[in-house]
Amino acid sequence: HVIRRQLHWYLLHQSYTYFQNDFAGRLASKLMDAGGEIRNLVNIARRLFWAFINFTICGITIALVQPWLLIPFSIWVVLTTVNLTWIVPHIRKLSYHYADTKSLCVGRLVDAYTNIQTVKLFANSDLENQGVAEAMAEARRRHLKLMWGNFLLDWSTLFLEAFLTTSLLLTAIWLWVEGMTTPGTIAMVIPLSMMMIQQSNMVREELGGLLESLGT
Repeated sequence: HVIRRQLHWYLLHQSYTYFQNDFAGRLASKLMDAGGEIRNLVNIARRLFWAFINFTICGITIALVQPWLLIPFSIWVVLTTVNLTWIVPHIRKLSYHYADTKSLCVGRLVDAYTNIQTVKLFANSDLENQGVAEAMAEARRRHLKLMWGNFLLDWSTLFLEAFLTTSLLLTAIWLWVEGMTTPGTIAMVIPLSMMMIQQSNMVREELGGLLESLGT
């Protein structure tokens, strides 16, 4: 609420030209979305911090039980970091474009309804409908691109999760066959990898919300 009030105060102090060059509905849409998204941003950052702590604890546990298991774990961490470094900026850009086109579409609709008397008396209904239809089509196109980016993030994360579980389990079995560890290590690897996968899924979902918030 405080953030929205501050944004409203900031907008009211803009010049007359600033409001003439944009849609009133678009400005109102961005103002109302920004307040909630900033709150979500803080909550998501807090949950991501605790996920990082959990991953660190898992790594320390693996190192204490059997240092050889750090090899597949480290490879998974590197691959995940590379994957996120490549795909997250791309999704953030798509999210920004989608939020911008969505607010433009809302702005066109709100301004048309607000000035309905002027639209009815002087506007060309075909041109008005065409403008709104083009804005909706652009918003839909941007949304589909954003969904494709989220699809890539989901499936790449799922692939890396499968790699983590398989590599840890096979490494533990190999160490047991070579007499370098006990069956207890194999029993430990399975729930530990499941816990890390659960945390990884949570991180993926939170990143999706984070990118939407940053786009807004």
